[in-house]
Amino acid sequence: MGQILDRLGRLIKSELGAKDDLSFSPLSDENDDLLKAFEELKKSNSGSGSQSKQKSGNQPSSQMSESQACSILKVSPQASNEEIKAAYLKIIKEYHPDRVANLGDELKELAEKKTQEINSAYNFLKKLRGF
Repeated sequence: MGQILDRLGRLIKSELGAKDDLSFSPLSDENDDLLKAFEELKKSNSGSGSQSKQKSGNQPSSQMSESQACSILKVSPQASNEEIKAAYLKIIKEYHPDRVANLGDELKELAEKKTQEINSAYNFLKKLRGF
């Protein structure tokens, strides 16, 4: 799967006007977000498979801690409920499978897994904090 992701990465970079030295020409914030999301998906796929399985879907909340959920949403554990909501909306837009639908089934599948992980973390924090 790593080779497929590398090929998709090269395709994305060429479509967005990337140079061979991996320095990107700033085309738009949306393109930067797409590249960032792709790199995060690639990193999360190369990590332990059991970790992504634990956090995906509607797993029991006992498998996730508050610090893990905050880490997924990229907020501090002291963040307010409003900050958590804002972070959730921002990160879910980055990783939504519709953004990569035209880039292949494997990348779309990775985006779906990441979206499930994000949703699980957000739902865990919502339940924990009661908002």
